[in-house]
Amino acid sequence: MGTDIHYLISRFSQANKAMFILLLDAVTFILSFYLVNIFLSGDNSLAFAQTYIFWFVLLGIVSTQYIFGVYDFSEQRSVKTLLSRVARSLGLGFIVIGFLTFVFNENVFGQLGEGYAIGTLVIFFILSSPARILFHTLDQKYRDGRRWLFLVPEKAKAIIQKDLAEYQFKGHVVLISENELGKLSELLKFSWTAIVLGLDETDLDSELAQQLMQHRLHGQAVLNICDFYEMYWKKVPVDFLKRSWFLLTDGFTLIQNPIGLRFKRLMDFGCAALLFFVTWPFMLLAAIAIKLDSSGPVLFSQERVGKNGRRFKIYKFRSMVTDAEKNGAQWATKNDSRVTKVGAFIRATRIDELPQLINILTGDMSFVGPRPERHEFNVKIEEVVPFYNVRHLVRPGITGWAQVLFPYGASIEDSKQKLQYEIYYIKNYSILMDIEVVLKTVSVVLLGKGR
Repeated sequence: MGTDIHYLISRFSQANKAMFILLLDAVTFILSFYLVNIFLSGDNSLAFAQTYIFWFVLLGIVSTQYIFGVYDFSEQRSVKTLLSRVARSLGLGFIVIGFLTFVFNENVFGQLGEGYAIGTLVIFFILSSPARILFHTLDQKYRDGRRWLFLVPEKAKAIIQKDLAEYQFKGHVVLISENELGKLSELLKFSWTAIVLGLDETDLDSELAQQLMQHRLHGQAVLNICDFYEMYWKKVPVDFLKRSWFLLTDGFTLIQNPIGLRFKRLMDFGCAALLFFVTWPFMLLAAIAIKLDSSGPVLFSQERVGKNGRRFKIYKFRSMVTDAEKNGAQWATKNDSRVTKVGAFIRATRIDELPQLINILTGDMSFVGPRPERHEFNVKIEEVVPFYNVRHLVRPGITGWAQVLFPYGASIEDSKQKLQYEIYYIKNYSILMDIEVVLKTVSVVLLGKGR
């Protein structure tokens, strides 16, 4: 029974934890505003909850906390880091509140104006912090106490160990390969948070397979290795993928739903037109800065591979010197010497991507999707990375799941790593996931994580 409870807790995964804290924040914000309202005006009614702008403010607070990673339970962090993120998000939240008040030309905070805003944010921080610290402490204790048994091929052991270390995965982990299955019977006597199965059934003799089946039927959690990667690291491990997985796994509703594809296209077109109208002054300033900084054209075009392998021209603001590829096509690298001074800024802030709104309007790209790759690199990558062409099932995007979760890289190995996130995105696509990618992109820009 203990294992069942542990499994239920483990299923209370990052998304569920984030949703729990988000709902707690919403309740705490309403309570904070209510207390400030009583203290400053003596009004103990909930009349403020009837104003639509109040809920816009609440949405702004929650959104800024998401942007600053307050609801991200996929990483290890200290209490100090957590509270620092909350404080920074509230600082930005105050700016959002002021902006909304200015735009709507209405004082949502009553007669005392900013006093309500400051008081609400201060009380919110005071009331929400103890609950955050408690939840954070319990979550860390649970992670420390987890016990995992991995059954993986010998050649994949190093890959698993690398990922466990990179993600600072907490808990006691035992890895068993096909060469060590003699230990399995003894290990199955212990209680495990989950057994993660990365071996084929053919690697197990009938007796061991029967033992695993009986443990599963008696409540032991058994996860497929691909399910484990999806649940905890939000990617699909290419090294463990087989054609049968694509045939049997759930998901991939985006490419199976023509109505959903049309809706996504409609949203892309509308948002691109709106964003183009809002950002054209910034694009004009960027064009002037590029022209003053270095000689050459303002815009840069390059052939990329899009949906179904169709090639198209992508447009960006030029961020490199004009003879950047005089020696032929080459990967862009971190701190690339070919990048101009203005180019470094517009790349970090993603301003260089704004001309791709044209590509969205013409239907070559989407807001969210795998980043389009050059044909020359595509050919090289497909030779060594299995299932790489899966990313061409959907329109490429200005930003994507891989872009916000994987550090900027430029090599065949990096492309393989990014493919794992791209397959996860295509498999699990939803409108909410697109919104999540956009918010994470804002976080990347604001926190200076842009490439």
